Amino acid sequence: MKKFKRAYLRQWLGYTDFMGETGRGDFWRAIAVNAVILAALALLVRLWPTQFLNFLGWGYSVIMLLPTVAMLARRLHAAGRGTIWLFLLLVPAVGPAVLLGMACMKDKCYVE
Repeated sequence: MKKFKRAYLRQWLGYTDFMGETGRGDFWRAIAVNAVILAALALLVRLWPTQFLNFLGWGYSVIMLLPTVAMLARRLHAAGRGTIWLFLLLVPAVGPAVLLGMACMKDKCYVE
């Protein structure tokens, strides 16, 4: 549980760091925490459909966009790729799938 907390906090604290490196484990742990939070918010909106909860879910998604993209850039660096690959996010369907594959690649050197 500590590893998940540490990875999630690193994602928040590194929201402007597009040049460092993030290990595969930290990347996927932070993504898992974000997925759990978004799923919980979606469940709350489904159970109690209020304007506030809907706004909270959208707000969290928007706020987490920059830290997640920065973490993906650091993950690409750790896998030996450049930040320029982030432009694949602009290609519908295929781009995010390719980036997902790159995020799964082994590190060029062990980073954790």
